[in-house]
Amino acid sequence: MRESTNQDGRKVGNLGGYNTSLLSDCDELVGLIAASNSIDGPYNSIEAKRGSETDHDLAQVQQSRLIDRLEALALQITDRVAVSENEIEGKTQALNALASVDAWERDSLLALRRSIDRDRVDVVKVLHSPLPTRPQPSWVSRCFGLGRRHSG
Repeated sequence: MRESTNQDGRKVGNLGGYNTSLLSDCDELVGLIAASNSIDGPYNSIEAKRGSETDHDLAQVQQSRLIDRLEALALQITDRVAVSENEIEGKTQALNALASVDAWERDSLLALRRSIDRDRVDVVKVLHSPLPTRPQPSWVSRCFGLGRRHSG
């Protein structure tokens, strides 16, 4: 797997040193936030069932693991470089999902926003840059036949 870093030090390449694609990480983050906010989330499901104290303790452990996973995904998504409009859209959806969590750190949201902005600039540069042209020989080369391959 090929991996490199760009001028910002963010990982670029097939999977950027990660085991999953950027889009799948974004989808997972959005899905986890949606699930935790739904009635099926750890706390909501226990409260709906009027669970025991042990059930509440278990829900607290599950919620803690969920938050740890969300933090890890947020860091990965921020660190990775989007190389297409689809990946930028995925990162934007992840940002919107994180912004819906009232307790999410503002600095983390800002870092992800900056990452998206840098990616957008890089993708636009690539999309709108002219194709490289083949260097033309100088007038000296053309006049004296320099640089031509001679057979024989």
